Amino acid sequence: YKHQWIVAEAISQLRLEGFPVTLTMIGPPDRGLSRLRKVMKQLDPRGEFLIYLGARSRAQILQQYQISDVGVFASSCENMPNILLEMMASGLPIACSNRSPMPEILKNSGIYFDPENSDDIAKGISKLLFSKEIRAKIAKSGFETAQTFSWNRCARDTFLFLAKVANQSS
Repeated sequence: YKHQWIVAEAISQLRLEGFPVTLTMIGPPDRGLSRLRKVMKQLDPRGEFLIYLGARSRAQILQQYQISDVGVFASSCENMPNILLEMMASGLPIACSNRSPMPEILKNSGIYFDPENSDDIAKGISKLLFSKEIRAKIAKSGFETAQTFSWNRCARDTFLFLAKVANQSS
């Protein structure tokens, strides 16, 4: 459901169109890793533009956000997409899956695509590549939206809800 291999296909397509892009992927191995590795070997046999780093520490992930130009989030199944929030809080312009709950989290602070369609992903990423103004606008908006999320607010709202439910059942 993370669709990394489809993102890899989109990046390869963008390179064929002349964009000098690279894709760096971070995360622990999952069920899609063998498919991703197969696509990477097929599209980039020398490992020049499709890079899989595997699991990294939080500090290393944040460092990667700082050196990245764009964040891509292609998941089609999330509950609370913390990685998306991290990218937003890092000030990255984001190309993102159009599946819920991503639009409810990112709001108008991203470019949306169908995560199961490499052409649509490439189109979304290219919108960011073509416009410095769009990148700046959605990066700023995403950063501001990320500031509305906090563990303190989450805990407060949860306990208020639980108290309300407990009072109603008494």
